[in-house]
Amino acid sequence: MSREQRQPNPLEASSLHGAFHSFSQLSEFLRSAMADETSREFSDSMEALSIRIETLSADIRCEAPHDVLAPLLLDLLEALRAHRALVVNLPTGWRELYEYGPYLTAVNHFRVLLGHWITDPLQERAPGLPQVLEFERIAWRMLGEGLMLLDLADQARRQQERRDEQASELSALEQKRLDGAAGWWRRWRGS
Repeated sequence: MSREQRQPNPLEASSLHGAFHSFSQLSEFLRSAMADETSREFSDSMEALSIRIETLSADIRCEAPHDVLAPLLLDLLEALRAHRALVVNLPTGWRELYEYGPYLTAVNHFRVLLGHWITDPLQERAPGLPQVLEFERIAWRMLGEGLMLLDLADQARRQQERRDEQASELSALEQKRLDGAAGWWRRWRGS
């Protein structure tokens, strides 16, 4: 198959470079990219976070007052707690991936910062663009770490599928050889 005919894997790193310009684009990608149930649950949870982050980011950019931001921050914090619980309870195969630790750290860091922002709102620290950029930078970092974990889990799943397929093919080949040898033995013995 030529390079032009090959269908790109949606999780290949080269296809992700510069692919997302908003949290909603990330959500659309997550919705379409998953192959197994754990990956779907994980991506659905990340999608829920990205939608809340984008809404909150827009309100921060509009310099919404604290009484508008606080419920959104609380909602995001609750969604992040639920997501963290999902991450902590991922199957062992996921937890063994080298990206798992950094992602859990990024989730915990974002959760702590949300708690600080709820008690010391972004608007009260110093209104304006720097707070939006800080919020978006930390949110994108966390979601980016999640994408890397998702990508590694998908790669591990595909590698395991290939190993299983190769083992199955090898088993079928061995069985064919055994059947051939048994047939030869019967013919030789004149049975």
